[in-house]
Amino acid sequence: MKNNPQTSVDIKKILINDPGLHITQNDVKYYQNLDNVRKEARSVYDGHGNNLLELIWDLSRKRRLSYSEAFSDGYNSEFDGLIDILGPSTEYYRTQALLFRNDLQPYDYAIVDDSEDAYEIPETKNIYSKKLDEAGNDPSHHNKSSIIFLFKPDDEHYFLFTGDADEDSFSNFKYQCDVDKIKNIYWMKIPHHGSAHNMSNNMINHIRPSIAYVSTEKYGHYLDKSVVGALKKIGTSIYSTKNSVNIWHHHNTPDREDYFPVETL
Repeated sequence: MKNNPQTSVDIKKILINDPGLHITQNDVKYYQNLDNVRKEARSVYDGHGNNLLELIWDLSRKRRLSYSEAFSDGYNSEFDGLIDILGPSTEYYRTQALLFRNDLQPYDYAIVDDSEDAYEIPETKNIYSKKLDEAGNDPSHHNKSSIIFLFKPDDEHYFLFTGDADEDSFSNFKYQCDVDKIKNIYWMKIPHHGSAHNMSNNMINHIRPSIAYVSTEKYGHYLDKSVVGALKKIGTSIYSTKNSVNIWHHHNTPDREDYFPVETL
């Protein structure tokens, strides 16, 4: 961004949830000191010798940025209503945070028989994929606790950002109105790089995005053909970053020299 200030992004606020604020020594075994409980809870953000949460705190102080947690209950709208926080609720996040430390074992997110198998049920016009049905939910409680939000630039174009959430995350929306908001949506970021453990038949039949983007390297690296096939069956146009990171979805904005048209999956 420093090398190309004309296309840089001016960050005003960071939304991040802190598990250390939602767990006490009364919730866990073997800990008597609250500071130690918080340190252990926040270690879920450890990586490459640093703690992401601490880096964000430090960056916020140096750059005078604001940051806050993001939950669907309480104050759940940001930037004058442009963004709605749909999940998680405070209580759902707390239930997941208590289980974060169980997610240290590696998990293979690719399904063995990866192929498109979705078909339409004529009576309901819904799709069904046996592979998605059998994949099951994401076992990671950290992923389930992802912030899910809706960007609403106008009344006709809603953009759904899902993090690494799965069906359990969506099933635990606190408010029915939030469930209704994402029905037949315009644009969706496919959760967790397109893993079959994070997209279900129920989600696809309800959300039915016109356009979907997936951040992934290739099929088999999280992205499953069963997910792509099911979305295509309901008429979704799917775009992937697998060939280039410079994919820009724009609406009524000028073209950019360093971006180019891409083909759907």
